Amino acid sequence: MKPARVLGTGLWTPGFANAADWIAGRRDAAVVDPPAAVLPPRLARRTSLLARMAAEAAGQACPAALLHSVPTVYGSAYGESETLVALLGMLQRDGELSPTRFHGSVHNAAGGCISIAADNRSFSTAVAAGPDTVGAALLEATALLHERGGCVLVVLCDEAPGAPFDRAGLSPFAASFLLGDSAADGPALALLSGLRRGGPEARAELPPHLSTNPAAPALRLAEAALAGKAATVPLCLDDGGGWIADLAPAGAAA
Repeated sequence: MKPARVLGTGLWTPGFANAADWIAGRRDAAVVDPPAAVLPPRLARRTSLLARMAAEAAGQACPAALLHSVPTVYGSAYGESETLVALLGMLQRDGELSPTRFHGSVHNAAGGCISIAADNRSFSTAVAAGPDTVGAALLEATALLHERGGCVLVVLCDEAPGAPFDRAGLSPFAASFLLGDSAADGPALALLSGLRRGGPEARAELPPHLSTNPAAPALRLAEAALAGKAATVPLCLDDGGGWIADLAPAGAAA
């Protein structure tokens, strides 16, 4: 793959409003719902936590002037699990589904909401690859960048599914990366110089409350990108092997 410049990054998880707060350890108990300013209030009220997390992370990484035209790749292993649990409850209780809830249950619901809000008619896709979701989404984005040039926005998010499917270590988490080629405007944070498959070393070490969230390896990528140093970043939750990202300083030769 051609190296991709990391032009911006975003992050949201309960207690931390952005990546800078996470890195500085500035936990704020008031951060419980993402503001998702890129979504109009009327639309935001109808969306799930997953969609609002994705919108918040996307808005942090991508300038508003670019959000209306940038191609987007959304990565989520579980998708709209909160909505799915609500639908299953309706089916068990009432024997029928809410059309309003159902249209928001598809895997690309978050991408659809954000593209409508931003009037973005460019390419958009949703990727689900289990514990390899972060690597697979980045692979899709870098392939798109190689083909088309310009910029690509990658958004990675997973939420806690709730009872009876809840599990330890799966707190809500979202991160995003604006990737650009050598001609893209703006200073780079770092250079995504390669994606490769690894063995057990590809497993990401994560905080306990995020240890089973398939999107959470993006946390380590955001930390490394903001540090601006050479780094090898594991991207998988599986002990059997997965994707590894190689980062180089922003000034490294492409």
